[in-house]
Amino acid sequence: MPIGDRHFISMNCWRFGERILRACEEVPRSTGCEFELPEAVPYGIRSLGLRFEAVRFQAGVLDLSYRAGIPEVAKRLARLQVDL
Repeated sequence: MPIGDRHFISMNCWRFGERILRACEEVPRSTGCEFELPEAVPYGIRSLGLRFEAVRFQAGVLDLSYRAGIPEVAKRLARLQVDL
């Protein structure tokens, strides 16, 4: 989305409380029988009074849209330590 001479994208990193589950249950499931957040979120806002906050931040994108992106993503993730 261009704003002035800058472009922004949404990577849809969500963090929800349990109230979103009701919205998911009340919207129709997708053809793959999955809950669809793009349907549940606006429904939750309109019908259930849910509120959301958008947080803007800058970060690199790990792009797995195509198989060709796997080696680059693997290389970038190999440098990270995961502590669970």
